Amino acid sequence: MPVDLNNAHLLAQNGLQPSEANPQFHQQMVYAVAMRTIARFERALARRALWAEHVVRGEDKEFVSADFVQRLRIYPHALREENAYYSRNHMALLFGYFNAQGSDVGTTLPGARVFCAVSHDIITHETTHALLDGLHLRRRPTQRCWPSTRPLPTS
Repeated sequence: MPVDLNNAHLLAQNGLQPSEANPQFHQQMVYAVAMRTIARFERALARRALWAEHVVRGEDKEFVSADFVQRLRIYPHALREENAYYSRNHMALLFGYFNAQGSDVGTTLPGARVFCAVSHDIITHETTHALLDGLHLRRRPTQRCWPSTRPLPTS
């Protein structure tokens, strides 16, 4: 079930308590870290971040159209594998989970489930891929690199 980050009880507690066993905490974590990463990019660029267009191609693979993408989608439990990535085709961040294996599992017990969506580094890394894809000027030669007239969010 999706977590409602506007729930009055959650807001009063400053969100869910950190827990690798709680899938709703994973949703909260990945959202919070991705939004903080996006905010830092927007502050550095002095404008809103734009996502890459969704390119539609015909059966012959020829360009048909490019659609504006309003939101980046985030799936904290998308893959049953030791991986996480930005999918340009889905305009989404996809995070995996897996069981720890071998003798070099660090502080994780062998066989314990590991979720990429609770790793600050992985979330920031994948969000950055999406942000950089949106900045790729070769696909949009008409994009201006100076600030937008829309105000940036405050902190």
